[in-house]
Amino acid sequence: MAVKSIYKTGDLVILKSGGPEMTVNEKIITHNGEFNGIYSCTWFAGKKYSHGRFPQDTLMIPVVPVVPVVPVVPV
Repeated sequence: MAVKSIYKTGDLVILKSGGPEMTVNEKIITHNGEFNGIYSCTWFAGKKYSHGRFPQDTLMIPVVPVVPVVPVVPV
């Protein structure tokens, strides 16, 4: 059964359980041409290049903290 892909090549993702930011390299396609819900991702652990395959439901887009902008008022 085909799964609807929610990420595209180049997207930054993280594991829902935590860990480093990873880049989606490709969607894994089955022999019949359907997306099977698995992504190939790469990341750096320090200076070490790493890669792996992860199910879509274990990934999420990283949350970027919102930093409020405080205007500087001259005194």
